[in-house]
Amino acid sequence: METAKYEYIANQLKHSIISGTLHPGDKLPSEAEICHLYGVSRSSARGAISALAAQGLIETKKGKGSFVCTQQEPSPMICLQEISRIDLFEFRRILETESASLAAQRADEAAITQMRELAVKMQESTDMADIALYDAKFHLSLARASRNSAILQVFKLLQDSFSKMFYQNVCIQGSEGYIYHLKIVSAIEVRNSDLAREYMREHLDNTIEKTTMINYKLL
Repeated sequence: METAKYEYIANQLKHSIISGTLHPGDKLPSEAEICHLYGVSRSSARGAISALAAQGLIETKKGKGSFVCTQQEPSPMICLQEISRIDLFEFRRILETESASLAAQRADEAAITQMRELAVKMQESTDMADIALYDAKFHLSLARASRNSAILQVFKLLQDSFSKMFYQNVCIQGSEGYIYHLKIVSAIEVRNSDLAREYMREHLDNTIEKTTMINYKLL
């Protein structure tokens, strides 16, 4: 799947949601309809839907389709300069290592269970768009588990860029990130904040090393 195609479709649908053309609760076109409307492959249509779901704009109900979320938190109105992958990775190293540490201190059992389930779903998935979706959801769940509202809001503010990064990463690495996800969850479960921090740092450093060939702008 060409990244530009799924991003274009996702942006078009996102504009329809933000502008009010699509209302909360409205059903999105099916994958087949998106393929027909935009002249793209099924994987591009699926990637666009996964990207919107990762941003919290839509929810997919098995056997029924995808719908605009009825409750959406407003995004902060702020102008962002272009951010390179390496800049974003460096910022994630700061943000997410501490998120993991705080989660080890504060996450409840429900949050831990959710993170483990997302890691397993990432492991079991074979479709790149689905792997990227579970990757994004894991990191968002970790931000929530930190119980720090500033961390969570910053993560949401940069979620568009993060979603693009996650998809680019899995196109190179596949689902192997789940290995570190499970390590991080295990450290959180035993309340070892130092180990959770270290596993997250290793996870990000490993991903940076394996995806250095991708150097174009994300925003």
